[in-house]
Amino acid sequence: MNILVFSTNSHYRKQPIGGAETSLRFIAEKLARVGEKVVYVTGSDRKLPGLKVQEINGVKVYFISPLKWPSWKKGTVSPMKLRFTRFQLRLALGLILKKEQSQLVHTYSESDTYEVLRVRKRYRIPVKVVIRQAGLWFRYACAADPVQRKRTEEVYNEVDQIAFISPGLKDMFFAEIDKLGMKVQNKNITVLDIGFNNNVFRGKWIYPKAPPFRLVMVARLTFTDKRQDLLIQALSLLGDANVELHLVGDGPNRHRLVDLAEELKVRDRTFFHGFIDQEKVQDILLNSHLFCISTNNEGLCKSVIEAMSIGLPVVASDVGSLNTFIQDGKNGFLTPNDTESWAKTIRAALSDRQRLESISQSEIDFVRSHYDPDANVLKYREIFQYVLSRHP
Repeated sequence: MNILVFSTNSHYRKQPIGGAETSLRFIAEKLARVGEKVVYVTGSDRKLPGLKVQEINGVKVYFISPLKWPSWKKGTVSPMKLRFTRFQLRLALGLILKKEQSQLVHTYSESDTYEVLRVRKRYRIPVKVVIRQAGLWFRYACAADPVQRKRTEEVYNEVDQIAFISPGLKDMFFAEIDKLGMKVQNKNITVLDIGFNNNVFRGKWIYPKAPPFRLVMVARLTFTDKRQDLLIQALSLLGDANVELHLVGDGPNRHRLVDLAEELKVRDRTFFHGFIDQEKVQDILLNSHLFCISTNNEGLCKSVIEAMSIGLPVVASDVGSLNTFIQDGKNGFLTPNDTESWAKTIRAALSDRQRLESISQSEIDFVRSHYDPDANVLKYREIFQYVLSRHP
């Protein structure tokens, strides 16, 4: 197969990324390793316009740097500038698809997928499109903009396959679609996630004997979804307990979270690490006592699977779809997503080392049986082959 993976932002760039970008690169390189021809198209960090091609871990990566539209005011982004940039992107994408004779395009964002579908139609390229559905980002834009709602609806009806990363996310997706008054009638659906990066996360968690008791959360810093503020508030409720909170990631609410920690007088025990590479993330995980994910909703948090893969005990908010694969007291802990419940759960974990060590081994066994990337990449290949075998 000739597979093209496309995302304007990606793990190949220096910009901040999330789990979706990490997974797409991982999928691309795993597919290349099992013998598929894989091309990855992404934006570029270069200031000069042009196209750069580089071979990385068996994947041919195209970096597109569009010609910049002149801006008279620093920081302004006009609609014309955006249209000009997207036009160049579509032109380059069309040329690459034809040159590489790509049969299938794998994407994850609705906006990028919309551009791929436009290229397919405009240049009459017989390529199949599979979108990886890992979250519900579309709901904010669609709720505020009827044009965006119509485009998003088109995307999900026109792609050749929607690949949800968990059953819980699939249910939440269609509930959100109904809430927005959208109609998605595409029946070409699968549920599969690649898993964790076993090239990096190979360590084995051992209960750290030396205090303090360290909590860690790896996620984008936002109040709307990830809710790190609940953990900071829970830390303050623990009083003088020898507990630290380590937040890995960055985002629009970092300053608000720092201010909250200072206001609650726990700033000296709250550490903001920003975006760091995966090797450093693993080091922090191995030296922590508890992984916390205080999200309001989640598709399948990549950082949770990574933590579970090395056996770091996980406490997650009792929400979809986290509660579809974390069994409370067996392969992790679930807690209502409020400050008091988080403080209570953390306090209980502080005093039960034996239970944490039991949870640790159960997590490792669970991840190995469900999220082994070397097994899952073969399932991806089967799905892509099936999509290609279907008639238009």
